Amino acid sequence: MLVSRKMNVLLVAVFLFSLIAGGFQAPVFAAEGENKASVTVIGDEAAGTMVDNQPVPIAENATALDILSSAVGGDLVTSDTAWGKSLDEIKGLAPGPEDTYFWAFYVNGFSSDLGAGSYTAQNGDHYTFRYEDWNKPVSASIKVIGKNKEVINESKYNSFVGKVSALQLLQKLMGKERVSFDKDGFLSINNINAEGTYYWAFYVNDEYASTGADSYFLQPNDQITFQYESWEQPSDNEGDGDGVPNENTGNENNQPPSEPIASETLQNAIDTTLTLFPDEYVGEKEAVVLRQLGKSIPTNYLDNVTKLVIDKKGVIRNILDTEGYILGIVAAGGDPTNIGGYNLISSIYTGDVVKPGLNGVAYALIALDSMNFEIPATATWTREKLVNYLLDSQNKDGSWSGANADIDITAMVLQALSPYKDQAGVSEAVNKGVENLSSVYLSGKIDNSNTAAQVIIALSALGIDPNGETFTKGGTSIVSYLLSFKVGDNGFEWKHGKGINMLASSQSLQALVAYQLYRNGKGSLYNFTLAPESPAAVQPTTVALNQDAKTESPEGKLLPNTATNMYNTIFYGMLILMVGMVAVIVMGKRKSA
Repeated sequence: MLVSRKMNVLLVAVFLFSLIAGGFQAPVFAAEGENKASVTVIGDEAAGTMVDNQPVPIAENATALDILSSAVGGDLVTSDTAWGKSLDEIKGLAPGPEDTYFWAFYVNGFSSDLGAGSYTAQNGDHYTFRYEDWNKPVSASIKVIGKNKEVINESKYNSFVGKVSALQLLQKLMGKERVSFDKDGFLSINNINAEGTYYWAFYVNDEYASTGADSYFLQPNDQITFQYESWEQPSDNEGDGDGVPNENTGNENNQPPSEPIASETLQNAIDTTLTLFPDEYVGEKEAVVLRQLGKSIPTNYLDNVTKLVIDKKGVIRNILDTEGYILGIVAAGGDPTNIGGYNLISSIYTGDVVKPGLNGVAYALIALDSMNFEIPATATWTREKLVNYLLDSQNKDGSWSGANADIDITAMVLQALSPYKDQAGVSEAVNKGVENLSSVYLSGKIDNSNTAAQVIIALSALGIDPNGETFTKGGTSIVSYLLSFKVGDNGFEWKHGKGINMLASSQSLQALVAYQLYRNGKGSLYNFTLAPESPAAVQPTTVALNQDAKTESPEGKLLPNTATNMYNTIFYGMLILMVGMVAVIVMGKRKSA
């Protein structure tokens, strides 16, 4: 009987425990993510964006055409041809018999060599179907040049859509497996690494790019070049011929003077060009312009840069990009010494600013001087070291060289040296540099808006009138020359007849604002100590670090939330079980007594 009673109590305890334990959740395992592709459909002007980045699961053996059909609910028309299926209509939009329009198919930003019905869908792909005129292609060219000027590879007329970087174009040309970055973050192409003084220089339209290839987004008709070259000056370098002295320079110009630039003309050129850059297109250059004009900077600009820095854990691959981000952050009212918890300023004075060439050194100095940031005396690069490096790199003719971009590099270095122009040793170098630029302009060797813009920014920073006689030829000053590239009330061409180019428009806009600052006695383009504050409507958002961090799998995919109250349940269940055991023992003792 005693045993029976003990068993009854024990069974009751076990039953109670089982009720609680019933709340245990079955183990939940993080499932592999479903394979998906995304689709964008862009119609004509009236239709606009018909499908915007819609994700679609990938069924077995699905093609891009199948993915499109799922995205538009089957609302498309195809026809069979000798080359496979032809996409004729999407959501009722189809070209007429005499139209030159068609539905173009892009994979990850680039025109596909295969039709959508022949392309097997891949996980992570993005497909764009754009209704476009085959007479108006949007394309870019690319060339990779080796150490001995040999062409390693090239491709013309690469059609693209949306925001596609120069790095992506390079990967398309060479294959992703042949494009990488070494441990120091420098580009490696075709297994040729940056070694010693040699590195892969990046050019856009024959101009040395001021950003990394992964930060530059292609514009129509761009010519992208990657060239393996040395940043070190040959010992007998006397320039590449662009700096030939001209008898008619300086005060002996004997050229008819340029017409004054009316304030209304200058302001109109600035205002109409600015319309090309809506909020979503504002980058570092545009942020600088908006700050100097006293206009508001989009609220998401600083947020996006902060997120980028956090995502990269403060390590930005290209030092030129770091320098550019600093200028943009300062312009937007942020603090580059603590952006998302990282100090970008220290990345400059401890980094390898020499590797990208002289513009890396020049923009390092510009970034550090933008708000007079403090530099430790023990820093790898103090201001004195940066200035001396630039002075030691000057050519005999007064120019500074960077392979094919001597004029631009000379202008960039003069921008960097402008705060030190009155110092002994610097003033002489600056004067020689200005004389070189003057002779180059007067001899007709500046043939594009990008270079003219860099020269105007430099002269304005130095307090030299770009509309003066030293930079006037045949009655046309370099400012008037720059304005000759403007297309009506739109942007600027890179070269005459080449069509509006966003990079040319951005740099030209900077030059016009720099010239306006000079005329108004309000300092230089990159000096924010005198710049007007941005309107209060722009409030930078602080991104908190290490708060509510999500757990990631080794592959970096977010795991589902499988947390349960299992441990609490076990505790209380064991407690009840122990109480039951004690009750049995006590009852047994009472019975025996």
